[in-house]
Amino acid sequence: EEASHEPTLNLKHFVGRDDETRRMVRVLEQSLEVGPRVVCVIGEAGIGKSTLVRRLAGEVRARSGCLVAGQASEADAKPPFAPWAEALDALDQFAVVPPREWRELGRLVPALARPGTEPTGNKYALLEEIAAYIRSAASLHPVVLLLDDMQWADAGTWDALEHVLSQLTHEQIVLCVTVRTE
Repeated sequence: EEASHEPTLNLKHFVGRDDETRRMVRVLEQSLEVGPRVVCVIGEAGIGKSTLVRRLAGEVRARSGCLVAGQASEADAKPPFAPWAEALDALDQFAVVPPREWRELGRLVPALARPGTEPTGNKYALLEEIAAYIRSAASLHPVVLLLDDMQWADAGTWDALEHVLSQLTHEQIVLCVTVRTE
């Protein structure tokens, strides 16, 4: 019986991105040594922007950290702060943030809702709690936070990104933003 000489598709190998992957690992290492880093990965649809960032998952896990993601949607009826809600929910699943009462975050992540307390609906209080939650997680464990397809993000999502960036000082975090060029 002859062996097949048909080419096979290896989905576990990410071809042609070794230099970019090494750069991303260096950025992760810099975040551990000197603090927060921001990376913007820009390119056409389908070229592997998100995949490039997600390749850091093993590296960050090896350092007792986590990679979480949230994605903006092209849909007309976008929930405000949707990428943050996804990313914070994923971060909550890792249980890296010490328990605390969050008044506003329950609007985004029901698991973080404070029983018996109604959120105020104050946008600035919500931005403060998003930043505090991220800072708390990244002060204890390395975090890679991917905000994907930000070309479709609502104004609140961009406001939260700006606010979080202004609040980071020494945390072990890499904030990755992907944006399509078209």
